[in-house]
Amino acid sequence: MVIDQNLANRFIAQYKEFLLHIHAVEIGDGNDSGLIKRLSAARNCYLSERQKYNDYLDGEPGYDSDIKAAIKSLDVADWAYLRDTEHFSLFVKSNGTVGMAVIGLTQPIKEIFGCEGLYLRTGIVQLGGHYTIDGIIADPVKLGEGYQTTYGKAFTKLVERGGFHETPQTVPP
Repeated sequence: MVIDQNLANRFIAQYKEFLLHIHAVEIGDGNDSGLIKRLSAARNCYLSERQKYNDYLDGEPGYDSDIKAAIKSLDVADWAYLRDTEHFSLFVKSNGTVGMAVIGLTQPIKEIFGCEGLYLRTGIVQLGGHYTIDGIIADPVKLGEGYQTTYGKAFTKLVERGGFHETPQTVPP
């Protein structure tokens, strides 16, 4: 339930380089905050000026085309991580509009947290024919029984109406 290790390592290195570039341009080079905080702040800057930085990516030969595509597919949102199946983790966007089969970048999602049934903020990218988290995770909170039930019902409805996507190829254009 993880991305190919070589692909994951390339994504991590190039995504980190990209976000640190944004941090240097938008916020400054100071190392006064931790790496994850800088990456998260840069990711927020990217989201607010997406076209500007997509144009930057397009003009930079140092980024692999599959990594560029993954970065451009970034969907940062609040997600309910419901549970694991044999092949992936079930994620539902907090507003209930979409569900995705997500695999870990370097380790299974459940191993990251030690449990299932969480509400968290993260980015999901399309990489190697799968959905995977971008590795920057904020504010994980354990879902109570009521929320588990609510998001479980939302997931069932998404499956019934075609709103659950196992692979990026199943997403409507």
